[in-house]
Amino acid sequence: MRTLHLLALVASTLVSAGCGPSTNPALKASIDQRVGAIHPSEQKYDAPTTAEPMPIAVGQWSRYEIVDDQGKPGFMSYSVVGEEGVVGEEGVVGEDSGAHWLEMIQESYTNRIVTLMLVNLGDRRNPDTIEVKRMKQKVGDHAPSELPAPMLSLMKSTWKPLVDALIVDWHQKPQESAAVPAGQFESCYKVQATLSFAGKSWTTDVWSHPAVPINGAVKSQGVDKPNAMQLIEFGLTGAKSELTPG
Repeated sequence: MRTLHLLALVASTLVSAGCGPSTNPALKASIDQRVGAIHPSEQKYDAPTTAEPMPIAVGQWSRYEIVDDQGKPGFMSYSVVGEEGVVGEEGVVGEDSGAHWLEMIQESYTNRIVTLMLVNLGDRRNPDTIEVKRMKQKVGDHAPSELPAPMLSLMKSTWKPLVDALIVDWHQKPQESAAVPAGQFESCYKVQATLSFAGKSWTTDVWSHPAVPINGAVKSQGVDKPNAMQLIEFGLTGAKSELTPG
């Protein structure tokens, strides 16, 4: 499993390769204001009874605060905003059966990136079973752009770091409770993971709980770098898309 804060760093690198990042004053002010408004919930979640993640369903969403290795805050959110594979008039399921529209929004001092992907998550444990069928992205105030379908397989190195964070495998993993703004989560599954990208590697501890939708992540803490992530809030219904699926 890959951590959400590292996913945000990867997304930022993908869209700004070759450009030195600079602080956007409006984004910085918005992020700082929202960070200051975060208040812990007293909600408690019991120890899990299964090592299986919650099934993916339209409407689910989760939102995280991220702190990078320079101590700068940001936000990352996930939403399930659609599903493909509706049975047609002749009773034949479409070729996109089992695929969901997943939207990820990364906000940092330097940029705001919205990525919408039509993804079949396969068995959810093996990244090789994931199939990305469509991908759209909006960077800052620019118009959304879509990666042409014939290019998806050729550009796997671009989208793979994004979907790797959706892989879940908690079986026979140690358990430890975690407290974050979203509440107290008992007996989270704790996994250590390493991500290598663009010549750099990060090792991080990740705490996950099946009460949290999409990938179960509750928090992460860098082992060799001071990156950190914590769950602010989440829901099982009501997710909406900034980019239109389809």
